[in-house]
Amino acid sequence: MADVVTSHKLITEKVCDTEVCKLAADMLKATINDSINPCEDFHSHVCSGWKKDNPIPETMNLYGNLQMLNEKIKNELMEVLPNIVKYEEEDVRTKVKRFYTSCIDIETRQAKGVEGLKAVLKSLGGWPLLGETIETGYDWTDALAYATSELAYNPIISFSVGPDDKNTSQNIIKVDEAKFGLKRDNLINTNRSNQKVRRIMKAYAKLIKQSAKLLGSVKTENELDNDINDMIEFERTLAKFTRSKEEKRDLYSCYKKMTVDRLQLELNTEQIDILSLLNKVMKNITELTNNTKIIVKELDYLKQTCKLLEQNNTKTETIANYIGWIIVRGYGEHTTKEFADAFFEFDKVTSGTAKAKPLNETCIKKANEYFRYALGNIFINNGFNDQTKTEIERMTVQLKTAFEELLQTNKWMDKETKKESLNKLNEMIPLVAYPSWLNDTKKLNDFYEKLGNVIQGSHLENTITIAKFHTKRKLDKINKPYNRTEMWGSGLVVANAYYAQKSNTIIFPAGILQPPFYQVGLPPALNFGGIGSSIGHEITHGFDNQGGMYDAQGNLKEWWTPEARNRFKYESKCFIEQYGSYREPKTGLMLNGKNTLGEN
Repeated sequence: MADVVTSHKLITEKVCDTEVCKLAADMLKATINDSINPCEDFHSHVCSGWKKDNPIPETMNLYGNLQMLNEKIKNELMEVLPNIVKYEEEDVRTKVKRFYTSCIDIETRQAKGVEGLKAVLKSLGGWPLLGETIETGYDWTDALAYATSELAYNPIISFSVGPDDKNTSQNIIKVDEAKFGLKRDNLINTNRSNQKVRRIMKAYAKLIKQSAKLLGSVKTENELDNDINDMIEFERTLAKFTRSKEEKRDLYSCYKKMTVDRLQLELNTEQIDILSLLNKVMKNITELTNNTKIIVKELDYLKQTCKLLEQNNTKTETIANYIGWIIVRGYGEHTTKEFADAFFEFDKVTSGTAKAKPLNETCIKKANEYFRYALGNIFINNGFNDQTKTEIERMTVQLKTAFEELLQTNKWMDKETKKESLNKLNEMIPLVAYPSWLNDTKKLNDFYEKLGNVIQGSHLENTITIAKFHTKRKLDKINKPYNRTEMWGSGLVVANAYYAQKSNTIIFPAGILQPPFYQVGLPPALNFGGIGSSIGHEITHGFDNQGGMYDAQGNLKEWWTPEARNRFKYESKCFIEQYGSYREPKTGLMLNGKNTLGEN
């Protein structure tokens, strides 16, 4: 009897009955559906209660704990940001407030109309789709360089500065294919009987036409249709020059380091001066020479694109229309309600979202995108518990130790690869909550020193100003050392976590370090089951089919022995086959087991 009493006493003492634990218990209980036998359908037993209480909002096309937490964060920021009063006029946190309040001021945006966007198009040399004659001596390379450096968009060819994949201690210029106005799969699909693709392409043409009309096009319906058709065919041709995601998973095929004059020879073109184009992009930053080394990511795309641009049947007006469209695609929604409505109608067709997000939600998302550190400072000073940062750092050390034990006992990995794996794990840097300098007002404002003015009531201009600031800041890193600890993913005020291959860092922003993923005072089992599973997941990315291609310092390097690499491929084959057999019931779409391998 004494043994029973002692046993019961021990169990009772281990039960957490704090308010924090009671709330967690209520939350867990609400997710469970006791009417479903877990032995027959464990997923529904555990999750259907949550699904019942949390239907997908009309403004979204998926919903889970991450989305729910992001909504909570967004609501907090929308309440806090308009009421900021304690900072100086030129403090960046005041600028965030001005950006946000100008964004939600739809009356002023309506009054200003589209004149600002028309002026931007004029600076590119004009947009023929409006019925304008492009400027005499129009040079598409001037327009392309201006779009890149002044407007933060990369039509046709992409230029950027980032760490050299094989020597991440240094930043270098990278030349790549561009992002398109529509997803690649839709552009390259030639199956005219595919109703979904036909519907999307029709909606895309309609969006371009509406945009031109909203900007005051004087062209006839037939003229618009013909010009838009030419432009879309031009974009489809560019898309067909690109490779699939599966092909790009061979990371070595995306790395060709060469001098500028070598690229000129490879492209075999006399009409397009690559050095001149690069110097236009890097104007007022640095002067490049023919001996400057760059990384070319998609050489075949560049070769075919240059040939297309040189062809006599590729009209200058079509090129100008396409460059202009990419800018309108990026900035149109920052003008009037009519523009935003046109973009939403297109999004309804492509994503299935039933209802547009309220303007204040869209604006807080943009504020977070453009002012990641400034908004991060506001967020952590609005009640973020610094004990959380300390605890997560401790958990990360514990989980790295647990992963080290898994590596040590691994049966299929040879000694050489295991040794390098342990070294990479040891060098893996956790970035938790926020950077140490974030609460230093001077350092925070120094980061945004070159931003310039953010003007009340000038939303489009503000958006372009901040986008240009970020582009110039990235381009200005050319030939400078790469700082492994400066990359914080999509910002600090977001419910997500990341592994950065080129810095070998795992990143856990402040946004995700709260319920339901983590809470101070909960039993370790719950916190390890929440944020702990995310930490463990991000650690594994350093050794998966993509992250495993980079070494301890983030360099693209084959550090696995051939035997270990082949064994990894063999062991992962069943995951590819398993996940590749899953079909989403509503859409009928199949998962791609190769593309999702690292997540599986």
